[in-house]
Amino acid sequence: MTAPRTIPTESSFRTDTATLAVFDPKRLEHRLHDSADWWSIPGDEVTEINAGNVLFVSTGTDGDYLLNVYCEPPPDNVLPLALSALIRCDSGSLFFHAGEYVPAGDMMPDTTYGGLQLEFKPGTYRVTVLHLVPYCLEVFVALANEDAANDFCDSPALPWPKDDK
Repeated sequence: MTAPRTIPTESSFRTDTATLAVFDPKRLEHRLHDSADWWSIPGDEVTEINAGNVLFVSTGTDGDYLLNVYCEPPPDNVLPLALSALIRCDSGSLFFHAGEYVPAGDMMPDTTYGGLQLEFKPGTYRVTVLHLVPYCLEVFVALANEDAANDFCDSPALPWPKDDK
């Protein structure tokens, strides 16, 4: 991977659902009173992703993950290995956390037990996720001059990194 231009904001999170979620809580307020696992219903999950309200990414396995978030576009040479979607940010805040931390079950997200909340100008962002090293996710966030509409037919998933022994 060509080196990113900026130093990442680092964090970690634990997932028991093998899922990273990137979202503006304001965009998911309408899900606050849904069941805690509303997003595990494929139709609901894909509808929210395609509307630009959230990006759910299957990591392939549960566990503790290191998270590196860069506020820049990804290097071109990693795009074939990456997963990307457009996300709306209305409140000026994006969360990067396990899927089980999206608004649901009358609970809003927090970062007490990991994850990350970063401030952004309101707008649409292209979020690109890479999984090159086991249990380490690289996330690139760049302002996009396009509507936050995606065209996923199924739940987005990243392959588990290959051993380079």
